[in-house]
Amino acid sequence: MIDITIAELAHIFWAVPGWLLLLPLPWVIAFSMRDASAARNDVVLVHPAPPRTPGTPANKHRIWQWVQALGISLLVLAVARPQSLGDWLPREPVGQRVVLVVDASASMNIDDFLLDGQPITRLEVLKGVVTRFVRARHGSHFGIVAFAGNAFTFVPITDDRQLVTSMLSRVQVGIADAGTAIGDALALALKQIHEGRGPRPIVMLFTDGESERGQVRPREALALAKELQVPLYTVAVTGTVEQRPRTVEGKEEPTLRELAEQTGGHYYRAGDTAALEAVIRDVDRLEKTVTPPPVARDVREWYVWPLWSGVFMLLLAQVLRETRKEQML
Repeated sequence: MIDITIAELAHIFWAVPGWLLLLPLPWVIAFSMRDASAARNDVVLVHPAPPRTPGTPANKHRIWQWVQALGISLLVLAVARPQSLGDWLPREPVGQRVVLVVDASASMNIDDFLLDGQPITRLEVLKGVVTRFVRARHGSHFGIVAFAGNAFTFVPITDDRQLVTSMLSRVQVGIADAGTAIGDALALALKQIHEGRGPRPIVMLFTDGESERGQVRPREALALAKELQVPLYTVAVTGTVEQRPRTVEGKEEPTLRELAEQTGGHYYRAGDTAALEAVIRDVDRLEKTVTPPPVARDVREWYVWPLWSGVFMLLLAQVLRETRKEQML
């Protein structure tokens, strides 16, 4: 069944309209062959011409030429590629470049969270909630930086969300040295952002402690985030006490709250699974993905119908021609 409407027929256009200039050619050739045949019939023969069968005029013997001209014309139409425009094609949403900075220190192995009434470690519940966040963020690019006493890139920023969730599940306590190096982790995340290109970047830091190791101090990472204009979303994955500032080398280090507020991000404290899920929903609300307006439409091709019709007509013309030859024998 041909799925085409009257509206589509009215809006058919040709992808290669130049071929349409050849449409008259097969008919001109067929007409000239007809005239040549008529001229031969006007020749006076010395001997009488054989009698014609009643009811079979000369033109009827040449009908194959007109069928052939029709077949060639249909093939020309097919080559010109008739098309019609369909619906607008939706575009992929554009999100953010999100670097997930995940604490894998020993304290993240404390099972003071509950899931379905069962105790679960802070890291495991964090991975489950963040995985759902990544899967739902169509159009966003993600990277993972894991840290404890030192930090390393677990996944560089990529649009492969399946890879990100797969690698996130492999983050385990003990993959790095003991301690909590928040400054190193933030600096490594910001380095990825600085070296890459793409949508608006953000950093999401999940930790349950305070920085007490590392080569880069949190205040230095804060200065770098301000320079790059990257908002920091900091999440304290514990409901006990709020992180307090530490004094290192006579200088007070910023708290998680200060890291967020001074870069235009947000600070959260999640003491249970529901609170952590609320944090993710709020970040999703604040950092919305944007779907660009469509710029292209679905194009429906109709060349197949004149193509096969033309092939059929050419085969029919050949059959008629062979039949005429047999009648003349």
